[in-house]
This record gives sequence, structure tokens and C-alpha cells, in this order.
Amino acid sequence: MVETMQHWRLDEVGRAHLRLAEAPPSLNFRDKLVIETGMGLDIPWPLTPGSDVAGSVVASGAEVRATR
Repeated sequence: MVETMQHWRLDEVGRAHLRLAEAPPSLNFRDKLVIETGMGLDIPWPLTPGSDVAGSVVASGAEVRATR
């Protein structure tokens, strides 16, 4: 395993303060449970842990369907 990973870090309010930094690798608690136990989930392999990823809602409404 690598000793450090890159992550975006904000030390105070404002876009000008956003910077790419290095830190020890870490996973959130849910990812740790999935890795160690599977949590009873029907996991599609291969899996990339990432419960804390971000995204954008690009549509909503009755006609919107999920894509996979």
C-alpha cells in the first residue's frame, strides 16, 4: 500500500484556499465494513471503495431513470 495519497484540502473558506495536498491513505467506516465483511451486499466485482465520493444531480422527475 502507498504511504501517502493526494486529496483536496480546504483550510479556510474560499476557493483560493483549496489546494491539492498529501496525507496518509484512509477509508471511511462504511468502506472499511464493506472491505472486511461485505455487509451482506450483492457486490459487483471489481469494487472501488468510495462511499464518500461527490457528484452532481443532473436530472430529476418521474421520467428520470438510473444508469449503470
